Formats: sequence, C-alpha cells, structure tokens
Amino acid sequence: CGGGRWLPLAARTAKFQLRAFSVLGLEDLPSDPRLGGDLRNMLLPGNREWVRARVAEAFATQPRERWIALLEAAY
Repeated sequence: CGGGRWLPLAARTAKFQLRAFSVLGLEDLPSDPRLGGDLRNMLLPGNREWVRARVAEAFATQPRERWIALLEAAY
C-alpha cells in the first residue's frame, strides 16, 4: 500500500474478486482479452505477473488504513 505497508487480500471467488477490483478501480481487469472473460485465467503463468502488477499499482495509490476502510465498506 501507499506508505510501504502490506495488506493481504483474500478474494478467492469471482464474487469477491469483482468487488475488490471495483474498490481498487480495476473494473476493466476482468474484460482484458488476456483473461478471456474468465477470472480463473488470472492464474495462468502468462497472466500472473501483469495482474499482480496492476493490483500492486492500485494498492500503492492509498495508505493501508484507507484501503481497509474502503474494502470493509464494500463488504
């Protein structure tokens, strides 16, 4: 997160992944052609790194406490 603090995110199903992406401002991620509309494709070797990078970049924009508040409000 912004400020260098970590925040683990466990969004293990599509329902929670989509909600987390929305909070992070990554609503476009699921429609990326590399995923082919299937969030399970995030786990493919060719997709892991760019997905992780996008999520990390989003988290870096706010401090940990702000993300916690935003994620709690969304759930």
